[in-house]
Amino acid sequence: MDQISSFFLQNHIFFGSIVDTHLSPKQMKFLSKGVCDYTSFHSDLDSTKHGRSSGGVSLFIHNSLATHVQFYQSHSSRILSVDLFFKGNVKLRIFVIYIPPTNDLVLRYEVIDQLISLISQTSSQNFHHAICGDFNMNLEKYYPIFLHQPQVAAKRIHKLFHYLLSHNYENCTPLNLSGTLGTYYHLDTITRIDFVWSCPLLRQYMLTASIFDAHDLHISDHNPIITYFDVSLLSDAIKSARALTVGNTYVSKKPKDLDSLCQSYRFLSKVAKTICSLHKTLSHTLCIMKLSDAKIDDFANLLQTLENMTLLLRSLLLLKEKEFQASSIQAKIDAQNDNFTNDISTFIESALSQPRRRIVLDRVFIDHPTHPTLLISPDAIDQEVIEHFQNF
Repeated sequence: MDQISSFFLQNHIFFGSIVDTHLSPKQMKFLSKGVCDYTSFHSDLDSTKHGRSSGGVSLFIHNSLATHVQFYQSHSSRILSVDLFFKGNVKLRIFVIYIPPTNDLVLRYEVIDQLISLISQTSSQNFHHAICGDFNMNLEKYYPIFLHQPQVAAKRIHKLFHYLLSHNYENCTPLNLSGTLGTYYHLDTITRIDFVWSCPLLRQYMLTASIFDAHDLHISDHNPIITYFDVSLLSDAIKSARALTVGNTYVSKKPKDLDSLCQSYRFLSKVAKTICSLHKTLSHTLCIMKLSDAKIDDFANLLQTLENMTLLLRSLLLLKEKEFQASSIQAKIDAQNDNFTNDISTFIESALSQPRRRIVLDRVFIDHPTHPTLLISPDAIDQEVIEHFQNF
């Protein structure tokens, strides 16, 4: 758990899922105490001994967002959902799933049918929602089938992928996905069977994804996949701290150049994903047709260029967001300091202009050149305030 906690904190993870734990909620609750700054939610455990795995899935939510959790439910030992509600009628539901492998088709199809039913119900309730976990399915092999063999794509074995793609759900292809870096290693075969799917409402906020090489950590036979979303979805919805706002000079909206940069990054990421899909499909087609003299290097070069551009653009975007955040905070601090240090009357007038027209002082510092005094007694503070306003 210490390694998981370090991974979450170092990578600034707000939602972290763990699947196939084989642990009961009570056991996971005890172990998750070692994951600092996160609140955990866990599914029940399959006690029927049905299949090779007893399941168990968990979701860790950073405490800054965990206060918005209104409801969570263990639908089975392999499906967990957590609902978060934010201001502005923003509803977010996170599904954590573990779909059994193909050696137990009965259980596998039961989980898939239940998941599709839950997703359909969630869509009808206008939730922003995401489905993350171990799907035990190879999307790269399914894409050509979905694009060129619609009858085969709709068969029972492909039911979940067919439902997601035909209903405009989107999975962000990791930029560093390669033949040597996937999410699962088995018998010298590297595949990607772990995904984060976003609904049509949520996918517009999806930025990019990457695979974290956790081979040296020895915490799992899977590599974690990290998907990044635009924080603007929740920036206006997250509860602000209880505090008195002085003045009206603080603007929280992004400047136009930063918003334009964010849109450009999203567009370039989607273009790179499309080129990647076409590249794989074209490679497969040329291989079947045995056109050895055909060249697809241009696609590979274009894809590599787009990926490099996307990485550079993401770095620039993160830098600009940090600069904007720092400048916004500094502007607010400077405005407050100016009110306190340069003109005390400005602060008093600004505070009195608030709807409540009330100031509560629990400490008053008298800046006297020879006898500076800190007042903490309510009676002394009242007397000093009266004298101040009488001589104001």
